[in-house]
Amino acid sequence: MERSTIVRVHEGLHARPATRFVKLAKGFESDVEIVKGDKAVSAKSPVKLMLLAVKENDEVTVRANGADAIEAVEALIAYLENPRAGLDDDDEAGQPLMAPQEKPASAQAAPAATPAGGDREEHPAGEGLRGVAASEGVHVGPAFAHFPRQISPSSKTLSPGEIDPEIDRLNAAVAAVQARMDAALADPELAGGDRGIVAALRDIAGDETLIEEAKASIRKGFDAVSAMIASAARTAAEFGRVEDAYLNARADDVEAVGRQICLALLGQEEADLASIPQGAVLVAEDIGAWDLARAPLKRIGAVVCGKGGATSHVAIIARSHGIPAVLGLGEQVAQLKDAREVAVDGHSGRVVANPPPDLRAEFERRMEAAGKERDALAAYQAVMPRRADGTVIEVAANLGSLEEIEAAKEAGAMGVGLFRTELLFMRHMHLPSEDMQAETYAALAKAFAPHPVIVRTLDIGGDKPVAGIDFPEEENPFLGWRGIRMCLDRPDVFKRQLRALLRAAVHGNVKVMLPMVSDVEEGRRTRAIVDECAAELEREGVSHARFELGVMIETPAAVLVAPALAREVAFFSIGTNDLTQYVMAADRLNPSVAALNDVANPAVMAAIEMTAKAGVDAGIMVGMCGEAAGRPDLIPRFIEMGLTELSMSPASIPRAKKAIVDMAGAGPTPADGVGT
Repeated sequence: MERSTIVRVHEGLHARPATRFVKLAKGFESDVEIVKGDKAVSAKSPVKLMLLAVKENDEVTVRANGADAIEAVEALIAYLENPRAGLDDDDEAGQPLMAPQEKPASAQAAPAATPAGGDREEHPAGEGLRGVAASEGVHVGPAFAHFPRQISPSSKTLSPGEIDPEIDRLNAAVAAVQARMDAALADPELAGGDRGIVAALRDIAGDETLIEEAKASIRKGFDAVSAMIASAARTAAEFGRVEDAYLNARADDVEAVGRQICLALLGQEEADLASIPQGAVLVAEDIGAWDLARAPLKRIGAVVCGKGGATSHVAIIARSHGIPAVLGLGEQVAQLKDAREVAVDGHSGRVVANPPPDLRAEFERRMEAAGKERDALAAYQAVMPRRADGTVIEVAANLGSLEEIEAAKEAGAMGVGLFRTELLFMRHMHLPSEDMQAETYAALAKAFAPHPVIVRTLDIGGDKPVAGIDFPEEENPFLGWRGIRMCLDRPDVFKRQLRALLRAAVHGNVKVMLPMVSDVEEGRRTRAIVDECAAELEREGVSHARFELGVMIETPAAVLVAPALAREVAFFSIGTNDLTQYVMAADRLNPSVAALNDVANPAVMAAIEMTAKAGVDAGIMVGMCGEAAGRPDLIPRFIEMGLTELSMSPASIPRAKKAIVDMAGAGPTPADGVGT
């Protein structure tokens, strides 16, 4: 049985998507291969799968031979055709793997208006060492040199009677390494992004190709340590020859896992990072993602490493924890081995050993400025901001999964202004059941009660299809069969979601909004379906509660009929991302017209003001869920227009609250229960 398809997995089958694909393949008894071009590899080997370098939009063939071959091929093809399959499962991580150019908000430089710590140094390039700027930020602190001894192969040759026991020793070492990684994955303190990385490393440790090559060497008379070193080196070299930057960086992961297995064979532990002092700069020739993920990250001031790059797992961990990092120094890193102190500029990739007083003072100034900004904004996390007339302005979070709840609450989110339900659909190889959806929405409502959570109904189209819904080929899916248009045409899908939302509403303050609305009738038709769903649940004796129904304002048509819409719904939420591109007729993904995609453009601001006036005149709540809601330079204008709810990425919440408080002319006053 075989079938071909075009891969829709975002960024292709890199480490974690490969892990998920292999996990799925191993669930079938059949032998399964994936074919790209003239090369076929086992679908049950994460290493071989990654080396195949399957990228998004590649054509591949999945073929299987065995009792459950049909089921295996169908399931794996469904996975490959899922455009969000690159996201982690709930049991792997709480956030998607970042592409090289992406950085979490915690690691980004401050905006130009508040340059604290984000300004760039202007010292001559010749001062200090230069590496890869892998995670932004600046730090100066004591050096903590981490240069564990190298493991060398043995010259010993095994006798025939020693071969089987040596293979058993290797199996035991692999099991021990995987058990340690399983223990780390079970630790609730392990961050979501780190969890996904450790899960990928665990699969590499048990990869059949990597381990079988080592066993083949043992059968030739090599001891297990020498065999493992050779197998890891060969596999790492294969990754090193791959052109893709991300896959190329996996060579470090293979060597790090090989080292862990060798240490287990030798009965040794890796050099301990537990003693690293507060604020120290971790300096290493090489450090594995496994070692860094279980290190006391809150004590590490910066990371400097001879190996690695912006796409390495070490860089990803550093960025997710806001730790400045410079990697890829090569042999130059040895110059830092005996340094007393190290200054690190993660913006420029500059590293200076034992910085002179003037340079040290500059780094301290930049660190102090960045720290002051963080501390100042922290005071606003628990604030309930109000207008000058006392009206509360709800500052909420945009979320896509339950894993993001903790970060939103820590930032001080006063509820959820946008919960993107499409990620729930895209994570699975089938349409999520009513029960699954009800549990998800209920968990969201409970987490933020009594604050409101606004759930957006399914917003998908031809650009991001899901399993179970066939989308037509469209010239421009952004203007096609998507959002509420698709939902109204597929009541079997829509009613399941609406029933789940009615059931979840008994657990908290649930509100529901419709995406891509362009006609008043779309709201009326939806309300009729909600009534129908509520009646069904009543007859079935299922506990449920009614919710407020609102609409997203993101099309010019919705702006123009806003007065009529306001008479039909309970609230408006302005989606500035799409509204801007539709008003300006400029694709927000096209860099050639990026200058037109500015929400501050007078045309877009006029559309927002028209919407706000219609809502205020009708006496309904008007909010905003586009990222423009978090812009301090625009927030005063939005508040003046009458908006009383702003929803944004969690990292933007404290700064937005500060902007509202400053506008009202009052200092931060904590509100009990907010952000706790």
